[in-house]
Amino acid sequence: MTAQKTELSQFPRRDLPSCVKLGKMLMESIGNSRVEPTVAATAVGYGTLNGSAMTTLGALKQYGLIERPRGKSVSVSAILVEVLKTNDPATLAELAYRPAVFRHLRDGNYASGTDEVVTRHLKELGLTARAARDAVTVFRANLEFLGASPPNGHPPGMPLSAVNQPPKPKASASPQKPAVSYTFPLANGDATVTFSGGPPEAEDMAILREHLTVIAKTVAKRQK
Repeated sequence: MTAQKTELSQFPRRDLPSCVKLGKMLMESIGNSRVEPTVAATAVGYGTLNGSAMTTLGALKQYGLIERPRGKSVSVSAILVEVLKTNDPATLAELAYRPAVFRHLRDGNYASGTDEVVTRHLKELGLTARAARDAVTVFRANLEFLGASPPNGHPPGMPLSAVNQPPKPKASASPQKPAVSYTFPLANGDATVTFSGGPPEAEDMAILREHLTVIAKTVAKRQK
C-alpha cells in the first residue's frame, strides 16, 4: 500500500456534526480528565469497547476532537473546547478538512462533481469501492453542515445553533449486503467475528487488526 493510499484511506466514518455532538457528550462526562478508552466509550453511549465504539473514538481523533496517544488514555482536545464555546465557522472548516481525503477532494474541486465521478476518482487512487463510497458520503455531509458551496468548500457565516440542530432525515439506504461471520477456536471456547456489510475487504481487515490490538492491551491490563 502506497503512502498516499494509506493516508487517504484513514478517514473518519462519521460526519463532523455528529462527532462534535459526541465530543460534547464526552466533555460533559469526563471534563478535562484523561480516561481509559472503555470509560470514553461509555460516555458517548456505548455499553462496551466494541468495534463500533472504537470506530467512533477513531473518528473523534481523526477530526482532532480528542487526544489519544496510540494505545493510551483519552482526553478532550483544546480545539473541541474552542468549538463548543464559539462554534467558529473557520475552526469547523479546519476540522472538516483535517482528514487527508477530504482536503484532497476540496483542493481538487471535487465538491462540484457527481458522487459517481468522485467515487471513481478515489478508487483510481487505490481506495476500495466501499471506502470510496464512505468517503464521499461523509464529505457531502460535512459540506452540507458547513454550508459550503462548491467548489471551494469554504463556509459562510453559520448560526450558533448549528451544532445542536437535529440531523436532517436521510434518504432511504440501499439494501444492505448479507452479513458474513467467521468463527475460530480460542484457548477457552470460540470467537465469532461478523461483518455486517458483506465479505470483508483489505481495509476492513486492517481496521480489525487495530481493534484487536486495543482489545489485547485492555485484556492484558485487567490480568495484571
